[in-house]
Amino acid sequence: MKKAISSLLVLGLVFSTSYSVKAATAGTSTRLYGKGRVQTAAKIAGESWNGAWKTSKKAVIAPAGDKNLVDALAVSPLAYKLNAPILLNDQKDSISADTLKELKSRAISKVYIATGQGVISDKAVKQLQDLNITVERLGGKNRFETAQNIYNAYKNNGGKIDTIALVSPNALADALSISSTAASEGMPILLTNTEGTDICNDSVSALNSADTIYAVGGTGVIKDELIGKLDADRLGGNDRFETNNEVLKAFAARGKFKFDKVYLANGLNNHLVDALTGSVLAAQSKSPVVLVNDDINSSTAEMLKDNVTKATKVVGFGGNAVINDKIMKRADTIVAGISGDGGATKPDDNKDNTNKPDNNPNNLHVIEVK
Repeated sequence: MKKAISSLLVLGLVFSTSYSVKAATAGTSTRLYGKGRVQTAAKIAGESWNGAWKTSKKAVIAPAGDKNLVDALAVSPLAYKLNAPILLNDQKDSISADTLKELKSRAISKVYIATGQGVISDKAVKQLQDLNITVERLGGKNRFETAQNIYNAYKNNGGKIDTIALVSPNALADALSISSTAASEGMPILLTNTEGTDICNDSVSALNSADTIYAVGGTGVIKDELIGKLDADRLGGNDRFETNNEVLKAFAARGKFKFDKVYLANGLNNHLVDALTGSVLAAQSKSPVVLVNDDINSSTAEMLKDNVTKATKVVGFGGNAVINDKIMKRADTIVAGISGDGGATKPDDNKDNTNKPDNNPNNLHVIEVK
């Protein structure tokens, strides 16, 4: 049981679908990719709509820009609860053509927008409403209010609230490491303050009512003092890739993954949106999402060897420019039971470290898509 939370205050939280089909790599692994992150998101969403969610008429739209990703960090559990794939939008005053095409082709009747008017404006909302699509905006005045709005919507739609994932708004990769599991296990995501020392006033009641809290991230982003106040279980390592491994290892040990599939996503900041849009697809099959850089973390490779079978399918989110063929081949060798060339990634000396907050923590409403 958790300790009661008394006086915790707040200080202030792509995968492209060129409408191409899955493209096979040199081994048995495949990719979901297209020309850009917006198209990739539509491709991934199509996998969900063509599979378990054939009858769903709902979708979530999240901002495509890297600097605005923080707004949508907490949306995966709600999207999964609603059977609503996550699409992306890279414009402020209109809906991206590929996203609009997907919404029309699926006859979507309701859209949830996981950001504020400064990123996706009411003018863009009207474009959806003119198509007789009902729109519910989840975005608030800042990332913390947005996360709370998402939590409230999740709870109001019958979501479980006995287990909560707590993440830092400055460690996006950590939040995305837990996203697919949080979705499949019914685990809403809430935020610490920017210093990782406290929580929002609005979150106190939610955290008090939870039986279990997982704090995702190292001591650099969520402080030990806060862990103690919440009686939380930390899942964190020295960098984002070690934290990803700790999350995967913990839930693999609890039997929460089936390992029929393993998804790979680029773990660097300029590609993290792919892990967001892919999180609900991975959740549908209770599959892990492994964050990679120029290779697979050595500890994660060992965890995979302990859990995959030769029937496991490896799927990469993105083309060769996002996840290179070396990584796909490395994953193939792990599944095949071959040791590979031993080039797995080691902890990266605080480069892109989860113990170091991400840059521009307060920049919520800037459209930046490359």
